[in-house]
Amino acid sequence: MSWSISSSFEEICARILSEVSQKYYSIRYVIEKYRLGKHRKTVMALCLGTLRNYKLLEYALAHCGHNLGRRRDVKYWLALVGAYEAVFRRSKLSKEDIIAVTRLSREVVSCLSRFDPERDIDLKGLQLLSIKYSIPLWVIEVLSKIEVPGGLKALLESFQLPAPIWIRFNSSVLSREEAISELEKAGVTTIPDPILDDVLEVKQVKPGALGRVNSEMFYVQDRAAALEAVCRNHAEHLVLALAAAHQLPPINDGHLVLLHLAAGKLRQHRADLPKSLESLASSKLEDPRKVEHLLKPRLPRQARAPPRAPPLGR
Repeated sequence: MSWSISSSFEEICARILSEVSQKYYSIRYVIEKYRLGKHRKTVMALCLGTLRNYKLLEYALAHCGHNLGRRRDVKYWLALVGAYEAVFRRSKLSKEDIIAVTRLSREVVSCLSRFDPERDIDLKGLQLLSIKYSIPLWVIEVLSKIEVPGGLKALLESFQLPAPIWIRFNSSVLSREEAISELEKAGVTTIPDPILDDVLEVKQVKPGALGRVNSEMFYVQDRAAALEAVCRNHAEHLVLALAAAHQLPPINDGHLVLLHLAAGKLRQHRADLPKSLESLASSKLEDPRKVEHLLKPRLPRQARAPPRAPPLGR
């Protein structure tokens, strides 16, 4: 998708967010279509900042007397982008610049530049949290009934922060210190994970640095996936110990289904592994046949042989 060199970042961002709201596309997917080159990072930051605060910005614009109109219109999102810059980037942009690119009135921009989320939201309780953190009220209501570690407010504040990144390294080739050094040379600053020996938490990334990292030695992985792999290994050791204690057939006979799950099927791990272990723990272990039945091999659905086609001519 082409874009005019004369278009402002605000106008491009408004068009992107309008398309996202209409078609429910990933914001990253839409941005890639625009082929923004060196401007991609700036537009991404502006769009994400606006989207993460959309309910707060809607409230601020209404508070300042601006009529937003329909959410799917580009004009609607251009107003929100302008509100984001007036509320959160007022020290970097002048009122005149915001008025010129967003076409908001001078009175509205002046009001937005004075808007204080801590002072000017005339709501209380869960409604206040919903507007302040731009989270749907029904989500806030559900979360309020759960004992959230650190409290509900801390959780909502964490939603506004950039997603953390972890990198797993090939520990059979690199030590932790060597991995940290290699990543630092590529422009990625990391610290050791407190639990996982082969995982590093990313603290700072220079532009384009992740693309320069050796993909055979390092790969970005969600920490939850890495933790699950560790838990799965411990669980498999438990099953092996139980099997050995009850003289079940050896593992190379294919009786331990838990060891045959595809490594990438994390969803199946979560669904099948706890159930298998729970059943194994609650079964009468004095009867090896019951344990053996739980551990019969089971192929993933996509690995099962397809039905045979009928012979030609029938």
